[in-house]
Amino acid sequence: MKPMKGKVFKPVMILLLVVLFLVSMAVFLFCRADQASCMSAFHYVALGDSYSLGQTPYGEAEGYGYTDFIKDKLAAAGVLAEYSKKGAGHGTTDNILKQLPSISKLLADADIVTLSAGIDDIQNLEEFKAYQTEPSPENMEALKTAAEVKFPEISSNLKQIIGAIKAAHSDSPPSIYLMGYFNVYPYLPELDAVINSLNNTILSAAAETDVSYVSTKEVLDKDLRRYLPGDAHPTVEGYEQIAEAFWGMIREDFLAEPSFPKTLNDINGHWAEARIRKYMNDGIVTGFTDGSFRPDRAVSRAEFITVINRFFKLADKTEISFPDVSENAWYRAQLEIAVKAGYVAANPMAHFKADEQVTRQEAAVIIAKKMDFVLSDQGNEAERYEDWQEIPAWSLGSVNALLRYGIMEGYPDNHFRCQGYVTRAEVLSLLDRLTPYVN
Repeated sequence: MKPMKGKVFKPVMILLLVVLFLVSMAVFLFCRADQASCMSAFHYVALGDSYSLGQTPYGEAEGYGYTDFIKDKLAAAGVLAEYSKKGAGHGTTDNILKQLPSISKLLADADIVTLSAGIDDIQNLEEFKAYQTEPSPENMEALKTAAEVKFPEISSNLKQIIGAIKAAHSDSPPSIYLMGYFNVYPYLPELDAVINSLNNTILSAAAETDVSYVSTKEVLDKDLRRYLPGDAHPTVEGYEQIAEAFWGMIREDFLAEPSFPKTLNDINGHWAEARIRKYMNDGIVTGFTDGSFRPDRAVSRAEFITVINRFFKLADKTEISFPDVSENAWYRAQLEIAVKAGYVAANPMAHFKADEQVTRQEAAVIIAKKMDFVLSDQGNEAERYEDWQEIPAWSLGSVNALLRYGIMEGYPDNHFRCQGYVTRAEVLSLLDRLTPYVN
């Protein structure tokens, strides 16, 4: 009988294991997808010419362009999932159109696309080169005539580029932001007429394809010679001004309601309801795109430092080097702030483990470091809890400090649970208790 039972039992067990594996994989994938949507993290793709590349003045070097500044702003807001910089020197509309098939996968995943294209089409004209060499009235008239012939091609290419970006998506297309230009040669003010006509062409293409047109001429014209020191490419300060023009639209589209609704559907009657509403209004925390707050969900390390930075209004950054933190990580800017503030150690050999959930003892260590609390020469407040001996030496001093100041406390069953995870609601409770000690 035993061999018979073995033959029956084995296939059943195999079937159960297969089912469990499939279920676990489904849960894992759901959680990963859910995490991305919860954090409203976006994939930003930057396309275009040398301005998108960030080309520096008087050279061919790739620098810190306007797209990098936009990336920084998305990261600082905690909504950057990935950044793909695909700008190129000599980026005519025709060249960009030819580039698209090679980056179709990036475009399929994109949520935000910025595009600067059109000026190189004009600069490649022989009439432009002739006018640049000899800026005479005759050469200007020849340039205007040649540009008028070129504008329909620029318009057609832009519309094809935008169409291809939208077609790469099987569902909703990304938000596309199309840049208008400034006078790239401030020492040739007569070029304004050609630039204005080019911008009208770009604006019409944007309107016909239902994408956003970003005017940059006004912001650079405020101090054109400062932002463009005689070369067609701006200074870093000039690129930052361009980024500000884009950011006004992107911020409105992705950071304003309804992306982060203030009317929440899952906090009524929750013990932290009042705190949640307070810190939502203060901009310290946000809800999710489905209208929920999920107060009892554990926070990740990346989310926790983001809240701490916002609460203390921290902004200064420093260079960081963690093996598991990519340049495009949505939380990288927040981590740069945390390391600069000194409450996260800058150990280049250590991993940050951004997605790991924050335990109570880890939260205590971070807060104690940020507040510069005294960790020694005081009594052992943790002894009041039955499980205090489970608190390791590396966090005991911090736990004691937070207990001493009344910022943390144990549970009604007289346990501290140092390994327990901190929920989103509990983080706000910590902030409330921290407030009297913050200058």
